[in-house]
Amino acid sequence: MRIVRLSLVALALSVSLCCGGKSSPSQPSTPTLASFTGGAWTLHVDRAWDGKSGSPQFPSDTLDESAYKSLSVGFSYQLVLTGGGQEVTITGTIAGTVQARRGKVTDTLVQYDVPDNGTFAGGRFVVWSSGEGLQGELTFYGSGVPITQSERGFLVPAQ
Repeated sequence: MRIVRLSLVALALSVSLCCGGKSSPSQPSTPTLASFTGGAWTLHVDRAWDGKSGSPQFPSDTLDESAYKSLSVGFSYQLVLTGGGQEVTITGTIAGTVQARRGKVTDTLVQYDVPDNGTFAGGRFVVWSSGEGLQGELTFYGSGVPITQSERGFLVPAQ
């Protein structure tokens, strides 16, 4: 009986030493803007612009978060980043599959420019960090109106 107890203590001690005191695997880390450079990702859309709030005057106008309404049923876009994050292919949009090139980059966001081939007037895909991880916005510009559609949600690496 004493040998079994000593073996259990030794096992617990070795798990503690090798795993930093954790006996279970750690949770995956939250994606950051710096990690958005390649591979497959999923944009889980959970809010959309209602087409009225914010009244954009130009396609480049940024809509406030308050202009977006929560969706009772969300949906997803599949993304593939290539070229070290220089290009993104987005599947499942109103325009089908669109490709965008990295444009504006700051410390807090990365913007990809969607060309107008296959869309009315192009668009943008923007990624930024929030307290919960990465957020994304897919916006399409209009012909005669600055913005026709804009959706936001959270980004995660595809499983």
